[in-house]
Amino acid sequence: MNRREMKRSAKQVVKRHWLALVCLCLAAALLGTEFTQSLTLVRMGLGGEEPVEEGVRTDFGSADLYEILVDSYQEKNPQPPTPADGFLGQVFGRTRGVLAGVVNMVASGKAVTTALMGIRSVTRSDDLAVAVFIGLSMLLSLLFWLFGKEIYVVALRRVVLEGEEYEKLSLSRLTFPWREGRWKRVAGAMLRCTVYQFLWWCTLIGGIIKQYSYYLVPYILAENPALTGREAITLSRRMMKGHKWQCFVWKLTFLGWALLAALTFGLSQLLFSGPYEAAFFGRYYAYVRADAKARGVPGVEKLTDDCLFEKASKEALDAAYPLSAQCADKPGDFISQDKGFRHFLAANFGISFYSRAQEAEYDAAVAAWSAGQAGKDMGSGLAYPVKLCPAPTKAHKDTIPQVKYLRHYSVYSLVLMFLLFAFVGWLWEVAIGLVQGGVFVNRGVLHGPWLPIYGTGATMILVVLARFRKKPAAEFFLAIVLSGAVEYFTSWYLEMMHGGMRWWDYTGYFLNLNGRICAEGLLVFGVAGAAVVYFLAPAIDGVIRRIKPAVAITLAAVLLAVFLADNAYSSIHPNAGPGVTDVTAAYIEKRTR
Repeated sequence: MNRREMKRSAKQVVKRHWLALVCLCLAAALLGTEFTQSLTLVRMGLGGEEPVEEGVRTDFGSADLYEILVDSYQEKNPQPPTPADGFLGQVFGRTRGVLAGVVNMVASGKAVTTALMGIRSVTRSDDLAVAVFIGLSMLLSLLFWLFGKEIYVVALRRVVLEGEEYEKLSLSRLTFPWREGRWKRVAGAMLRCTVYQFLWWCTLIGGIIKQYSYYLVPYILAENPALTGREAITLSRRMMKGHKWQCFVWKLTFLGWALLAALTFGLSQLLFSGPYEAAFFGRYYAYVRADAKARGVPGVEKLTDDCLFEKASKEALDAAYPLSAQCADKPGDFISQDKGFRHFLAANFGISFYSRAQEAEYDAAVAAWSAGQAGKDMGSGLAYPVKLCPAPTKAHKDTIPQVKYLRHYSVYSLVLMFLLFAFVGWLWEVAIGLVQGGVFVNRGVLHGPWLPIYGTGATMILVVLARFRKKPAAEFFLAIVLSGAVEYFTSWYLEMMHGGMRWWDYTGYFLNLNGRICAEGLLVFGVAGAAVVYFLAPAIDGVIRRIKPAVAITLAAVLLAVFLADNAYSSIHPNAGPGVTDVTAAYIEKRTR
């Protein structure tokens, strides 16, 4: 297969799995692993910045904001500045140099400043604060990079490789390194590869060459996660022998797409060229792998997952997925034959008024249905046959994980989750206040530690969109619409009821509507809503189900009573004031002139 044929085939893959590949590449860009240029260009082109007065700086970083907050603190607590104040401002400048990227991996300059101020206020020692924060940030950076970003690089390639050959692609296959029980080994292998590349980059020319020598390492690990880092690197070097220049030249053929991405502010890369490039180099790995098999490259015999590159025979699929295991009724009437109101609530809104034993029966039926549907797709050759995966590390590879997100939720579970998400939202807003102002601000209309809009949005997505959980794409876009409607109505209602006061204002943001909602916030709500439906809510409900019903009901009732009392009091005396309803940007502008 030549390059043109590979590109033609890659375009067919993108056409078949466009939405899934866009989501995968967008996640990679958000994590900062690949395709990050697209988001940078989007921010540059679609930032929606409002014009500012001449002489007003808007590009301040951590050091600048630190000085602003120190000035504010000293106005309230006059004391002579120490030499360390200037030193800290210089230490946390983070726009230049290689190590600046390490700090940026964990947090923005504002978060750095907030953490530094907090540690400084506790320790009263600038030197200790710097040492503690740098140590913690470096540790968190390493853990997030190693067990988040690096494993995602391998998981992304695994999903792309499966999508090359099969018509149906499940994003749940991103969990492949964990399901195979080799995520630690994968992380260690990627760490070794990164260290080797870094050392070679110290010689410059060696770094350029080794970048292509090690190019196949994540693909090799995606096929066989049982390999060690040394084995994967050695095999990549051997397979790429004679292909390094070819890979370099073929990468250059995407230069035109990079220029188009610049002209379209990154949108073309997000929506097409990123998925296209990922699909093309998936084909390229298959091409180099076939060549290595033909040449008898030492170690290539460890790459035995042939189902990634050609479909198994009908006999093998029939043996692995017999027809009797492919059939299962749709879940829906498993709890009972009840056709009354509580069945209506369960079927349409996911709200359960059934016992835990009946819900356990329903969950088992959902698991059987899920396994049957997956088995049907795999047995017919439409999806990758998990049972034929040759990875030797998974003793229970024949099983298919339960689809826990199709569960029903009891009323008290929904109440507890509503209050929990409201509390988490309050923590998030308070953290933003700390970052922007360096002081604690009790965000929200209420006086207690909760922001109802977060809990309302999460529970409404769970309940109102319950019928769409089997369609993740539809769930995501409908979550955006629903969250936008809730946020807009809440903003309008609060402003109308409290004399024009606003608790948030998106004026100046890209694609905002009357300052009440904006595109950036809605995208975050969509991602968060999907996370709630498919991961967070099932996990939290699983914990709640371990609590005795009487205890869970009592806890929900008590917390709900306190919450309603706070609502009643706050309707007369709402929480307002500096940092809550007052705009504080003027102070920062004054300090950054």
